[in-house]
Amino acid sequence: MTSIGRVTGDREVVVPLLVHAENGADRQVDALLDTGFNGYLALPAHVIESLELHRLGREQVTLASGKTHLVGKYEATLGFGGTVHSVEGVEAGEPLIGMSLRWE
Repeated sequence: MTSIGRVTGDREVVVPLLVHAENGADRQVDALLDTGFNGYLALPAHVIESLELHRLGREQVTLASGKTHLVGKYEATLGFGGTVHSVEGVEAGEPLIGMSLRWE
């Protein structure tokens, strides 16, 4: 079994992703594996802007606290685990990968 990522001192799983930019300036992003997140990818607004990701609209998300927020939804292509994935991502405070990406 191949190991992807690392476990931090805080017992968080961090996974390296290569996010392909629309402008050709691909970016390496270390994302936390969030087992409570059932989406694919979440990125901060400044990362989304720098990658010039294609906006798909907005999506309502429910946080662990139970609060709901309306956030931007984007199309992203990323390299992960030796394969390339086209996924929908949402705007968030920190880079996260969700269980949908791990389920593929």
